[in-house]
Amino acid sequence: MRVPDLQFAPPELGGSSPRTSGPPDASVPEHGHFATAGAYSYTTQIAASNEAVALVCNVGPDMDERLLPTQGYEPAEHFRCTIASMEGEYAATAEYFGVWSIDEKACAPKPCLTYPASLGPIAGPLPEGYSSTDCDAKVDALGNFTLASAMNCTVTCASGYVPTGGAGGEDRLFECDRGIYSAEVTCEKRACSSDAATVGVSPSFAGTEVLFGETLKVECEPGYEPDVGSAECKALTSDDESEVALVYPSGDALSCKPMVCAAVSIEFGTADCAGSTFTDTCEVTCDDEYMPSDGNPTITCNVPGEGAPGWSDFACVPVTCDPATDSPQSLDGGAGTAGTCTGTLALGATCSVPCADGYAGNFDGTSVLVECKAKVNGGAAEATGTCDAVVCTDSKVSSCADSSDACGPTGGPYTYACGAGSVVGGTSGATTEVQCHWSGEFKVELESGDFADVVCVPSGSSATAVEKTVVSTAFQVSAADKATMCGDMEGLATSMQTTICAKDELSGDKCPDVTAAPSVEGDCDARRARRLSDTVLFSVDFAVETGAMSEADATDLTSVLTELSSDPTFAAALQAEIESTVGVTVEGMEVSAPKTVVEYEVTQDPVSKDDSDDGGSPVLIIVGLLLVVGLGFGAWKMKQGSS
Repeated sequence: MRVPDLQFAPPELGGSSPRTSGPPDASVPEHGHFATAGAYSYTTQIAASNEAVALVCNVGPDMDERLLPTQGYEPAEHFRCTIASMEGEYAATAEYFGVWSIDEKACAPKPCLTYPASLGPIAGPLPEGYSSTDCDAKVDALGNFTLASAMNCTVTCASGYVPTGGAGGEDRLFECDRGIYSAEVTCEKRACSSDAATVGVSPSFAGTEVLFGETLKVECEPGYEPDVGSAECKALTSDDESEVALVYPSGDALSCKPMVCAAVSIEFGTADCAGSTFTDTCEVTCDDEYMPSDGNPTITCNVPGEGAPGWSDFACVPVTCDPATDSPQSLDGGAGTAGTCTGTLALGATCSVPCADGYAGNFDGTSVLVECKAKVNGGAAEATGTCDAVVCTDSKVSSCADSSDACGPTGGPYTYACGAGSVVGGTSGATTEVQCHWSGEFKVELESGDFADVVCVPSGSSATAVEKTVVSTAFQVSAADKATMCGDMEGLATSMQTTICAKDELSGDKCPDVTAAPSVEGDCDARRARRLSDTVLFSVDFAVETGAMSEADATDLTSVLTELSSDPTFAAALQAEIESTVGVTVEGMEVSAPKTVVEYEVTQDPVSKDDSDDGGSPVLIIVGLLLVVGLGFGAWKMKQGSS
């Protein structure tokens, strides 16, 4: 009788045999392979005589990426080629077919065969920190260690130690997982943690740890030194796995104390700071005409270093004054604004604060001079005069011909009347409304809020108004540089033109002509210089004629000049241009907001021969300091300007 045989490999798990008739084959077990690495290339027939073929199980990531090295499964049995059962569904045909037989769980998890390394040799003494273990109970009579997969053994640590890294709620279990330990226990020293948070202890020191048996030393912030400087980490009891705590030589915490400060030495000043410790303060008294560089006479011991801590930087410097702090503008009758007192003043230097409308002062009519004077450990910007009420008198204002009439800036308007045969310049009438101006003169108030001088001109004259936009610029310069500027008004005008025409709004064809002249006639006279320490104040009016401009161009001009008066960077560009073009050094500069100035070009009727020797020459009428001689027959200009 012929023995049945097999011609096909067993089916994969869950698959079907390629044989279409006869009893079924057992499939390849889970985690297993019929041939090494799963190469199902078997083509030779095998007799169904219980012949074995090796089962290969997965071990390591090369066979199953979920496994670790050496982790995996091992065969509990191998494939066998045999006949099917002679009983049951396939009894009639069993003897004619060979089938593969193997248990579906034939790939069994590998056991752990290596004694845990952290426990030292089998049957040897446990390492330091270990108290006991039951892992040695897994050793057979021959000294072979075996721990089945999913089984565990336990460790107990000595006093001051704690199990770490193991499995279970207490981290004390060695647990076997398919031939390797998924969790390995070590007994580690418990840690003591610093809770020092007192003054002077380094913030980073809080929570610093040392291990059982070690000493913790306090870390102090710079400027401090140890007070209670160290503590030892000890076990609370001798029991297994006892907790630990810091033991202090005194007190219940590590601490630091301030160090004694170094001696104080300050040029141009004295201080008694003996015995001071870190973070203490001390008062300094500067010598006469000296003051603390930052205005504060207090020094602080706050500079740690090698040895005793030092003191904060301190210097006694020559006295200066800060008008912003001293508020000289708060004087009675003052405008309450800073005027030119916007920066630091040296000892003896001066600035000015404006008086309120209706009041006048001792500096340039509108302001009061302020001087920097020495005090103890400082200086004070003090007003040298007062703002006094303004009273206007003029015979052409009938109600204000005498000071007893008490005509002031708040009492107007008043009526100004030119004499017989004259009219008010720019009008056809002999009278106009005026206001009492701070200068003590009556002036016409313009719609813009500016003021213009009143000028009487001969009747019958024709007057053409010429509008200009003007900015007044005050310069603080040396007397020599003032003389240079007075001699080069054209250079000043060019500097202003170059600066404002750098703006897009006034570039190219829109760039206007600029003229420059002293704001006050005679101000270029050196004998009238207003001296500020070794410098003088000098004011220049920069003017642009706007009558021929379009409304849009005039608006752009005003916008640019307004920016010049308020933008320090823009003003600095003008200052640099003037210094370069004119060749001077400007110590300080302030640009006013733009204002409107009206000039009148007045043409008289030709005079009769009885009034003139040459029969046609114009009569020149001089009006105060506002007359500007013009060119052409019978023409002259008078300036009617805002103040």
